[in-house]
Amino acid sequence: RWFTMRVDRAYAYTDLALDSEGNPHICYTVVMGAGRDDLKYARLENNKWVPQTIAPASGINSYTCSIAVGPDGTPHVAFFHEKLPDDTILAQLRYAVLKDSEWLVRTLDFDRSTGKWNSLQVDSKGNPHIAYSSYDRGQAKYASWDGKNWTTSTISGRTPAVPQGMGNSLYLDAQGNEYMTYFDQLNLRLARRQGNLWTMENVATIADGAWQDWTAFRSHVTLDGKGVPHIVYEDGGAIKHAYREGDRWRIQLIVAAGSSTHRFSSFTRDLNDTLYIAYWDEISKSLLVAVGHSVAAATT
Repeated sequence: RWFTMRVDRAYAYTDLALDSEGNPHICYTVVMGAGRDDLKYARLENNKWVPQTIAPASGINSYTCSIAVGPDGTPHVAFFHEKLPDDTILAQLRYAVLKDSEWLVRTLDFDRSTGKWNSLQVDSKGNPHIAYSSYDRGQAKYASWDGKNWTTSTISGRTPAVPQGMGNSLYLDAQGNEYMTYFDQLNLRLARRQGNLWTMENVATIADGAWQDWTAFRSHVTLDGKGVPHIVYEDGGAIKHAYREGDRWRIQLIVAAGSSTHRFSSFTRDLNDTLYIAYWDEISKSLLVAVGHSVAAATT
C-alpha cells in the first residue's frame, strides 16, 4: 500500500533525499506572494514532519532546489535566489548547510541567471558537489567543496544562440567520478569527469520547441551495478529512457507525448538494478510509477 502524510501547506517545487538510516529529508520552495517566496526544509521526527525556513526574509527563492544528506546525517541544499525583498534581481546559485541547528548560507556564483537548474550530491567524505546552469552565459557549470575551498568550473560553453546546462542531473559513482546530464536547446548531453578532465557526448536529440518551458527540462542519471549509465529524460511531453549498450545509446519510449509537456518525472534504481520512474499522467490526472527490469538480449 501507499501511505501519504501532509508535510506542509505549500505550493512548491520539491526534492527528496534519504540519509544513511533511510530517513527522508525534503527541500521545497513555497510561493508566499508579496515579494516573498520561501525556501523550506522538512525532516521526519517521531513520526511528525518538522519544517524549517532556510534564509528567511531573504526575498524570493524560487524555481528549483536540490537536497543531499552527508554520511554524518548533515543536510545540504542548493537553490536559486531570484530576488531580494526590495525586488532587486539577483538570479544566483546559493548553497545552505545545517550546522549546529543553524543554516549557513552562501552564494556560490555571482553571475546573473546561475542555478535556475541545479543538482546536488554529497560524496563519501561529506563534501558537496553541484551541477548547475549559467543561462545568460550559455554554460553548464560545476561547483565542489574539498573541505577547505569551493572551486567552480565550466563544463561546456555556448554554441551559437544555444544556451546549455538546463535540466541538469549529477551522479557520483563509487570512485567519486562525476556524471552530469544536461540539455542545450537541441540535445540531451552527458558529461563525465575522470580526474581533472571532462568529456562530453550527445545522447539524444530532443523535439523541436520542447525547450520553450523551463519545467520541460528534466533529466536524471544513474549508473547500474555494472557501471552502465541510465538516463531518464523528458522530450516534448514524452518520457524516455536512454542507456549505453557497447559504444551506442539505446533509447526506449516509456510514456508517449500528449497534450501537455508537463510530466514532472523523477527516477531512481534499487540495489537489484530495478528502475523506477514516477510521473504525472495527464489522462488519469494522477501520479503513476513505471517499473523497469533488465532482460536478456535477444539472440536474433
